[in-house]
Amino acid sequence: MRAIILLNSDNAKTRTNLNILRQRAGLLPLTGTITQQHIDNEYMKELSFE
Repeated sequence: MRAIILLNSDNAKTRTNLNILRQRAGLLPLTGTITQQHIDNEYMKELSFE
């Protein structure tokens, strides 16, 4: 997942990557600073429906 790689270097790009997934799922975009917990939560949501 690209968001994990970008987390430590560019938080805006991390947020963009997560919001692409959220938009595809019909969810509202995340705002503010993204943490590892945000990424883990999104990953679990994505995997739970596959």
